[in-house]
Amino acid sequence: MAARRLLWHVLSIGRAWRDEPEQHPALDKAGAFLFRVVSGRGALLLPGQCWELSAEPRCWLVDMRRSRTYLPSAGQRLVTAGFRFSGPGLDAWLEALGTGGAFCFRSPSEMLFLSRAQQRLLRLVTRRPAGYEWQAHETITRVLGRLLAVRQVFTAEPPVVPVPVGKVLDAVLADPARAWRAAELAGIARVSYSGLRSLFKAVQHESLHDFLRRTRLDQARLLLADERLAVKAVALRLNFSSESYFSHWFRQNTGINPSVFRRSARD
Repeated sequence: MAARRLLWHVLSIGRAWRDEPEQHPALDKAGAFLFRVVSGRGALLLPGQCWELSAEPRCWLVDMRRSRTYLPSAGQRLVTAGFRFSGPGLDAWLEALGTGGAFCFRSPSEMLFLSRAQQRLLRLVTRRPAGYEWQAHETITRVLGRLLAVRQVFTAEPPVVPVPVGKVLDAVLADPARAWRAAELAGIARVSYSGLRSLFKAVQHESLHDFLRRTRLDQARLLLADERLAVKAVALRLNFSSESYFSHWFRQNTGINPSVFRRSARD
């Protein structure tokens, strides 16, 4: 149980063969699915997107909360290999990595790394040696690290953060469950309310409101992943006036209510 709350864990793993279209509704499975094409060609249809699938040095990461349809090309069998996984912080990872296309690797050796990682995960979940949960967590983290490198998430020079923005970031991240107000943060930063909003947007490339919402939402997901906490207790920790208000806020920002999110994370 502790491993489920703290670590990445594999929900399913292996190969799939498709000779005809295969449709899946949204939220039919939990987590995210990372896969590559072993042979054949086809397409993956997502809401508003169409990804071409082929056996090239690339892989695809799918948020399982989205509906999807696999379409093998005419006369071809589409064979994929991958694993479905979940864990705390998955939404933040999906946000950072993005799910709007393929991850194109620079060489076949990168694909070999992905293939070997899947083989290692399969051995771990099949044999379950002592400490296999941690080893699986490390393996998935290394794979996600490669995807971050493909996206060049950390290659850009870090921006110089002005002192007022730095004070705001320090305050919010020190207490992410608090219902922060922009005027309150302006006082901490010792700048005007309008000045803080403009400066924050220019430096962080998102509005102060969006940052506060995203930070609190990440904290909500993390707390909901702990099944020892009732939804009402999560609402109290996040300083909401009631469970119903928290549920409305969560559903408004994610499209699902807290109990559905908790059930999908558990499954």
